[in-house]
Parts: sequence; C-alpha cells; structure tokens
Amino acid sequence: MKKLNDAVDRFAFSHPNFGVPNLMRYIVAGNVIVFLLLRLTNYALFPFLGFNWGEVLHLQLWRLVSFIFVPDTFDPFSLILSLYFTYFIGNLLEREWGTAKFNIYYFGGLVLTLIAVVAASFITGVSWTLT
Repeated sequence: MKKLNDAVDRFAFSHPNFGVPNLMRYIVAGNVIVFLLLRLTNYALFPFLGFNWGEVLHLQLWRLVSFIFVPDTFDPFSLILSLYFTYFIGNLLEREWGTAKFNIYYFGGLVLTLIAVVAASFITGVSWTLT
C-alpha cells in the first residue's frame, strides 16, 4: 500500500492540473437533477439509471455513469442532509489532498465498485444492480 500511495502522490505532484476541479459540486448537482427528474416522472426512469451488468452488455452504456447520480434517499430532508455531508467531506478532502489525488481516489473507488459488482454477478449468476 505504501508503494501505491507513493505512486499516487508522485503522479498528483507531477500532474497538478489532472482531474475535475470541484468534483463534488458536479456530483451533488447531478444528484439534485436526477432527484427532480425522478420526482417529475413519478420514478418511471429509476429502473434505467442503476448499474446492471446484464443491461450494459445489451449496450445500455449510460448505466456506467448514471448510477453515480442516483440519490441515496428520496426523502427531501434526508437528501439535503446527505448531499450537504457529501459535498462538505469531498470538498474538504479535495482541499487537503489536491484535485488530482482526490479524483484518483473518487474514480478509483467507482471503478473498484463496478469491478466488485461485475465479479459478484459472475460468481452468483445473478445480475446485481447498483444504484
């Protein structure tokens, strides 16, 4: 782990402009937009937004990105609280680590989550959905 951390630090130091600045602002805004869209459509779009490996194999490639913006909760008060803490903690980490390292951390977590869901789908034979 030490070698991996050192490699990430070296990459972040040598590429300070790598990544999306204020990434959490876009993630929170996407969550709000999807929440409003789902409320307006009476949640009819919900089945089309989650990550499902079987559907990705049927060329529904938007699912590789859309699951990021599906809110954790649909209660407005809980959503506001959840998004506030998401923005607060993500913004704090980005200021502390820098944009490049935080983006590697965030997108690395997303990729590893996708790999775990695909592996679980292959192992169990059930097409798992990630929202």
